[in-house]
Amino acid sequence: MKCRFLTSVATGLVAATIGFALGAIATENDTLIRIAVFKDFVSSRSARHSERKPMYSIYFLDVRGEKEREELNKFFKTNSPPVEFGTNNIVIKDGVVLDKRTNKSARLFTVDVGTASNTNATAYAYAYAAQFGGECYAYELQLRSNRWVVSKKHLSFLH
Repeated sequence: MKCRFLTSVATGLVAATIGFALGAIATENDTLIRIAVFKDFVSSRSARHSERKPMYSIYFLDVRGEKEREELNKFFKTNSPPVEFGTNNIVIKDGVVLDKRTNKSARLFTVDVGTASNTNATAYAYAYAAQFGGECYAYELQLRSNRWVVSKKHLSFLH
């Protein structure tokens, strides 16, 4: 499975992530995998902004349940830029993701689990900001001491 990134229309990604959130029930394993990938993927983008003003006013994470929201809220509590969980406050204007409350630039993150066994998993992390501002990383994870740990990641798509 490869990254299935929708770049031609920003609303396609938002609609796809919202549709998935409404239409799928994630397993406990999927939830734990998504949490591990979100932590790695989003925090690595936040670190780039540590010494300068963030490029985006806010990050939106497409979370799919209360457990994800709770765990990620603890992890990203002091993140810069701030992190919001859910996609309710996103607006797409001319193909650009904006915070609908402030009309400032934002970035949308989502994670899809590809495959999962008792010990190994694959997942895909997407970041989207504009029609020509998206990326996708393919992740491999291993279950170690009852925790999903990233063992490999590579850029699969950049637009």
